[in-house]
Amino acid sequence: MRSIFAILLLLIGSPGIYAQSVCDLTTADLPAIHGVRLGTTRKDFDFVYASSSDKTEPLTSTELDLSHVEEIWTGFYHDRLARVEFDYDRETDWKNVRQFAEHLDRKVKLPYDSWVFVGNTEAVMECRDFRASISSVRNTLSLTDTLAKTAAEQEARRLPEMTRQRIH
Repeated sequence: MRSIFAILLLLIGSPGIYAQSVCDLTTADLPAIHGVRLGTTRKDFDFVYASSSDKTEPLTSTELDLSHVEEIWTGFYHDRLARVEFDYDRETDWKNVRQFAEHLDRKVKLPYDSWVFVGNTEAVMECRDFRASISSVRNTLSLTDTLAKTAAEQEARRLPEMTRQRIH
């Protein structure tokens, strides 16, 4: 009886948990964001950004919209883009994390109702093979290929074992 009461309290006290919809998107579903796609090869990434800074040759398909982007941070795993963070200036279309999430829903189809809001300034979204996070304090959008991250972590754990085998 006590456990049923505890479960009821948990359900009543956490209505927001069940309002969140599951994110069924994959990295393949994500459009290019500022010309960047998770999984892009380093060579293709470098080509797109070299072309955008050198206007003597046209870009491959469309012009990059880098308005309000201050910096782009990247992480590669086996020469494929596994993590990207976009740092935006303070002149953006959004002024808080919920407006940021609405903007991303309209522009890149990251579903608003899949975000888990952490306080008034942060939000995260777990999808099938990537994770997205936003911050209205730092004004950032981060995307991480979770399959690549897991593979890199497993590889890092095996590295000391492989080193020990070579020594013996």
